[in-house]
Amino acid sequence: MTRFRDNLSTTTRGVPRAIAALAGQRGTSRSDGVLSSAGIAISAAVEKFKTTVIAWFAIAGVVYSKAVTDNLTFSAAHTVTAGKWGSILLQINAAGAISSKVVASPQAYASQLEARNHTPDADADHVPLAILEILADRLTDGLRAIGTLAISATATKFKTTTTALYRIGGVEYSKAATDLLVFSNAHVVTTTKFGVSLVQIDAAGTITTKEPLATQAYADAPTALAALPAADAGNIALGYITIHAGVGDFTMNTTALTTVGAFVDGTPAVTNDFVANTDGLDAVTLNIRTPKAVG
Repeated sequence: MTRFRDNLSTTTRGVPRAIAALAGQRGTSRSDGVLSSAGIAISAAVEKFKTTVIAWFAIAGVVYSKAVTDNLTFSAAHTVTAGKWGSILLQINAAGAISSKVVASPQAYASQLEARNHTPDADADHVPLAILEILADRLTDGLRAIGTLAISATATKFKTTTTALYRIGGVEYSKAATDLLVFSNAHVVTTTKFGVSLVQIDAAGTITTKEPLATQAYADAPTALAALPAADAGNIALGYITIHAGVGDFTMNTTALTTVGAFVDGTPAVTNDFVANTDGLDAVTLNIRTPKAVG
């Protein structure tokens, strides 16, 4: 989520006349700093940023402008710790070079206000252009909340008993509790041996299963679990079912799971650190502020 708040007037067409009249002039009473918002936004390459309008700013009493510029990068791999806030200053010099600055890396502030209070001052011969306040709440694709796998009343089938939340391709999805789920194939676990079945879900909410072999005959549960396959492309793992066949072969969708099956839910995905120039600015909570000019 991106929120824009500018403390100064902006223009999307042309040049503010009062500012343009001062361009390159010295000895004015104009305060140093940014004079109109540069319209900082996320680039199409989402790990980069851009200005969307001409930036007007004053340094040592001289007014300068910076043309609209895309694909700007941070000066370093500034890091904000997972689940925490950080503040990145964007600054500009008289030559129009835009750079970034932080007080420390990684940053791990408990609140937006604390991060804001730790925004650094601009370097000598620079003025602040914008401040990026970032909450590192970026998530990897995967399970967000378990579906709680269990056996159905129809013992050859299984179910989820809670709403599963998950993320695929950066998009959030949910799947309501669903009963009477079946295995995708009538695969077999040989008499007295062990097997495993992955339970996976796609963006459409379709739940399927996947086994390492059509006929499994692992000597013990750890060996079977080591063979657990990865989810197919476009799917994430909801969890898995371990199977210990009894005195006869276990055939999926035919043999009851009552005494032979154990259900294990997947581990929810975790929030990751934000690393500038690597991670997308579209996948964090981002507040963009334009500082006021100062005397």
